[in-house]
Amino acid sequence: MAFVFGYALTMRGVLRAGVSWRSAVKVALAADTISIAVMEITDNTAMLTIPGAMDAGVASILFWPPSRRPWH
Repeated sequence: MAFVFGYALTMRGVLRAGVSWRSAVKVALAADTISIAVMEITDNTAMLTIPGAMDAGVASILFWPPSRRPWH
């Protein structure tokens, strides 16, 4: 469902710019697929290189990046 909404939101902006529906689909698929691929590669790399990352829950310090830790 996230993919559908992501592609739809991208297409909405592209269609408002006056691009045809067919071209908007192509642009949305190309742009969002690259974005999703980069995100997944980054996430998988982090999971493989940070010991215990898969076990980190919301209460774990590993879950929070330094800039987002609520206690700082």
